[in-house]
Amino acid sequence: MSDFKTIKILVAGNATIDQFVDGKFRSEGDRVTLICEGFDRTFDLVDPPFKAGYKHRIDVDVENAIYGLKTQSRPGGGGINLAISMFNRAPHETYLQINYVDMSQEHPLIREHLDNLGINYRFLGHRPVPVNIVMGTRDDKVTLKGPMLPRESLTDSDRKTIETLVEGSDVACGNGLKDDSLAKYMISASNSRNIPILFLLTSALERVFFEREVLPVATTIINQEDIFLTCCGVKRKIREYLSQGMLMVYISDEYKHLGKMLTNFIKS
Repeated sequence: MSDFKTIKILVAGNATIDQFVDGKFRSEGDRVTLICEGFDRTFDLVDPPFKAGYKHRIDVDVENAIYGLKTQSRPGGGGINLAISMFNRAPHETYLQINYVDMSQEHPLIREHLDNLGINYRFLGHRPVPVNIVMGTRDDKVTLKGPMLPRESLTDSDRKTIETLVEGSDVACGNGLKDDSLAKYMISASNSRNIPILFLLTSALERVFFEREVLPVATTIINQEDIFLTCCGVKRKIREYLSQGMLMVYISDEYKHLGKMLTNFIKS
């Protein structure tokens, strides 16, 4: 191990349980119908019209909605996927020690998955892990999310946990965060200790928060085309931060490529 370079990385995210349904789907403007083994389940979209590849929300409990359908449960969420991708694709001469932090409660499926990979984790326990319905792959993929769970504030104990994790890290990353409180405190704790922080922008955080709290103080990565297009109101800032190297635009849904890119960026 002495010939290896050890990099300690803190990843913050919002885990999900993705229920992959074995079947087909049919879209009808503001509705999506899942067809599985002779059963049809139709859902009204909270955010119509339907767009392929977009993560739509439905106003029903997901677990009850798919009860009885043939599904496969997998851990998901931007932070989880990024941590796993970086862990699996680290350069041979690099040893990554990854800590993962999340506002959600522990879930046995996610805990088992991270344990098997040797990724450390701290779940702060504020709410259940959200469940998504997923069908199809890539271009014909549909993801249905249940009702939005409440956003939470950090406790004093949470802040101490984050400070400890940040202090023991060489770099911090945020991806898929849902709570402004966690994103803001993680950025503050990292900057006060001169620890580099990379932040992947997602639609979960308000654009105003991104403009005011993230873009000026963290190296920001935009890797989804629809999110990049919503930033047209801050074109001047985007040009400025691109020129300073504080913003990277990487349009791809392939976490394996993004994880490798980030790992090499961190290593350099």
